[in-house]
This record gives sequence, structure tokens and C-alpha cells, in this order.
Amino acid sequence: MKPPPDQPDSALAPPAEDGNGAAPQPASRQQPGDPAAPPAVEVRGVEKAFRIPTHRVNTFKERAVRPFAGSDYRELQALHNLSFDVGKGEFFGIVGRNGSGKSTLLKILAGIYRADAGRVRVAGRVSPFIELGVGFSMEFTARENVVLTEVMMGLSPREARRRLDAVLEFAELDEFVDLKLKNYSSGMLVRLAFASMIQADADVLLIDEVLAVGDASFQQKCLDVFSQLREAGKTVVLVTHDMSTVESFCDRAMLIHDGELRYLGDPEEVGQRYFRLNFGGVSDERAEADFSHVEGAARIRDVWLVNGSNERARKTKKRALEGPRPAKPART
Repeated sequence: MKPPPDQPDSALAPPAEDGNGAAPQPASRQQPGDPAAPPAVEVRGVEKAFRIPTHRVNTFKERAVRPFAGSDYRELQALHNLSFDVGKGEFFGIVGRNGSGKSTLLKILAGIYRADAGRVRVAGRVSPFIELGVGFSMEFTARENVVLTEVMMGLSPREARRRLDAVLEFAELDEFVDLKLKNYSSGMLVRLAFASMIQADADVLLIDEVLAVGDASFQQKCLDVFSQLREAGKTVVLVTHDMSTVESFCDRAMLIHDGELRYLGDPEEVGQRYFRLNFGGVSDERAEADFSHVEGAARIRDVWLVNGSNERARKTKKRALEGPRPAKPART
């Protein structure tokens, strides 16, 4: 894909060569939300629970004192009857408080965890960015890890070595290519993992909290990649706590809480519900205050905000107080 004028070159992977050395022609993609197109990700009735030990025997002395004592567990229900679809070419956001089951869901989609019940179908090759350093060997160098990771994602060894320079250039780690990853900082690991993911040329990208680690420059590079992924029609499932990213890039979003689906639909509405869930804001229905116990002649009956034309604003959001937001990148 040729970048538009005055824009940086695309960080996405170049097309892989076929057996004759020629790049294949790009396939036509369905528009997100097209009901005629089969979903890229299909989740039906997924459930996942973990057994958390309440008492663990850690020493020989404890075992000798209680030789026949069994282990006690409590069950943590991470996901409960979760069902949703992600359309082909859709940028889909998943938000929720810490411990709501977002990362567990992404690991099930990536095949790292197996669901206890339900059905999961992902069409095409998957490129996951799940956790810091997942899939990397800390005893291997960056060069070895990149090639191994790309091969595990479906590229040939020759193609993986061909894309090594692009990975290192995006991650800005050329000087540390032969350094073992156990000597990398967390920021260096994130840059290497994200660069490897976008070079894998996968059909479905699973991204978990990529903006949580990294400086402002790297975060801007990630946002630029998100724009390129939208324009290229890639299917992206993004887990994040950054509501501005969800509202700017996502076609739809989903709010989950305590492993249950709370809302699925408009990203801005998901963001508003997320903030209300976190900060205990006002409920959707306006409550009438009770002033029967208050003495005096004055009371506050209503409060509102006005816009630039000194007119009463009908709908005000948190983003309105932060300034204008860049327009959502258009698809080509």
C-alpha cells in the first residue's frame, strides 16, 4: 500500500513472496460490519474458571505435620457465558476494569488458554501481543527471538530473516540486536514484541495494553500503526484502558465486568459506561433529590454547561473538557 503524500512510510509488513518470487495481489476485503461477510472472530458461550489455592503446603515440615491434608481451593470465575462476533476488517475494542477478564479472553482467542465451555473460532493466522515478553526466550538474542517468533506465526525462515531489519528499525534496537533479552528493559521488550507482531502479516491481530508501557514517541508510533491497520482493513482486537484510543480507532467496542458482557456497541457509549463503572458516576436515569429535610429559601434546582455559542449543551462528555480529538482515520 503506497502511503499518502507527506506521510511516513508504512510500518506494516511488506507482502510475502510466493514460490515464484512475486508478491501476491491484495485480496479485496469486506467492510466492517457487513452482515454478508463471515466474522473473523466468533465467540459463543465461552466460560473460564481458575482454581485458586487457599492453603498451600510449601515445606517438608508442613507436609510432615499434615501428611494427609488435601489442598483447599476456591474457584474464580474469570469469564461467564461470553458471546460476540468481530467482523472481518473490524477494529474492535475490549475495555473493563482490572480483573474483569480481558486478558484471559485474549489468551483464549490466541489459543494460550482453553475455554472450559463454549466455542471460539478465529479465521486466518493470528498475531498476538498479549503480555510483556510472552513468546520470547530471555536467553536468546533479539535476532534469534525475532526470527523464531516470525516462524512460529507462519512465515518461512527466509521471510523471517528478510523482515528482521524492518523489526529492528521500528523498535529502534539495531545496536542491541545481539544482546540477550534478559538484559533488555521492559520498554525495549515491548518495542521488540510490537514490531515483531506487525511484521508477521497476520489476518487477526490481538493487542493487549500496548500503550501502557513505552515513552510518548513509541506511543505515537503505535497510534500511527493503528491508523495504517485500519486503512489496510486488518482485523484488530484491542484491549486497553485508554478510552481516547477506543473512541478514535474502534468501529465497535465491548465492556466486560466480572467476566460478563455489560455492553457491546458504540465506542463512545462504551467509554462513558467505563468511566461510570470506575468512578461510580451518576446512573443512566436522572434521580430526583429529596430536599424535604433542608431549611431555607434557596436551593439548587439544576446545573448545566454551555457551549461556545452560549447555548445550553445537550450532551457533554469528558472529552469535551480535554479539547478536540483527532478525527478517526478514514478507510481506503
